[in-house]
Amino acid sequence: MREVYRSPYQTFILFASEALLVEVWNETSDDLTDEIYKQEYLKVVEALFPIADQYDQLLIDARNFQYPVSPTLQQWHSEHILSKFNQKTETRIAIVKSESPLAQYALEQTLEENDLTEEKEKIKLFDQMNEASQWLIGKTLDCRTTPAQIICYQQRTETLTQVWNAQSENIESATLTNEFHDFAALVKAYQPFKLLLNALNLNFPILPETQTWFNQQIKPQLLGNVKYIALVISKNAHAQLSIDQMLEEIKAHNLTIESFETYQEASQWLNP
Repeated sequence: MREVYRSPYQTFILFASEALLVEVWNETSDDLTDEIYKQEYLKVVEALFPIADQYDQLLIDARNFQYPVSPTLQQWHSEHILSKFNQKTETRIAIVKSESPLAQYALEQTLEENDLTEEKEKIKLFDQMNEASQWLIGKTLDCRTTPAQIICYQQRTETLTQVWNAQSENIESATLTNEFHDFAALVKAYQPFKLLLNALNLNFPILPETQTWFNQQIKPQLLGNVKYIALVISKNAHAQLSIDQMLEEIKAHNLTIESFETYQEASQWLNP
C-alpha cells in the first residue's frame, strides 16, 4: 500500500500486490473550480505515469465527490485525461457512486459521452465500496482519507492500516478526535485481525481526551478481534509518547505489539 498522489481534494493509493489503484475523493471537492479541476488532473496524470505498468484495475471512490462537472469540462476531461487512461486498454474500473445527485449525473454523462457505459466487463458503477472491490479483486477493500491520514482495510490480509502524513501537524485540538472516527467505523465494520499503525509522520500528539475516547469507544472493539499490532514509530518524540500512552491499556491484554522504524519492516512482520 503506497500513496502516489495527494491533494486537498483527492488521494491515489497503489496496492501493487493486487495490481490495483484506488482514487478516493474528499468532501473538499466542493471547493473545486473548473480551472482547479483541470490543474488537479494534469498533476494526477504526471504522478501516475511512472506507475502505469503496476496496475490494471482502478477503484474510484466518488462518494464524497461534490463538484458537478459541466459539459464543457467533461469534454476537456475526455480529451486530456481519459484519452491517456484509455491507452491502458485492459484496465478494469469500478466506481462507487457520488452521494451528490448532480455530481453523479455529470459523472455518468462523462461515461456516456466516451461510450464507456457499454463496456460492462471493463467498467461498472456501485453503491458500496465493498461491492466495488469484490467485483474487481474478489476481496473487500475499503479506504478512507482525511488531509492528515489514510485508513484502509484489506480483507486479503485481514489488516487495517492507518498511515499518518506530514499534514498531521495542522490538526487542531478541537478536531483531533474526529480523525479517529473513520478508524472506529472500519474497526466496527470489518473486525480486523491485525493493525498496522504507521505513525512515522504523525506530528501532533494524541491529547488525553482523545486517548480516553479511544479507550472507551475503540478499544472494546479491538480486544474482541485484533491479535497483532505493528507500530511504525513517530519521528516526533511528543507524538510517540502520546501513542505509547494510548496503547498502554491495550498492552495489558493478550495482544502481540511490535514497534518498527519503517513501514516496510512493519508490513513484512505483520504479513510475511
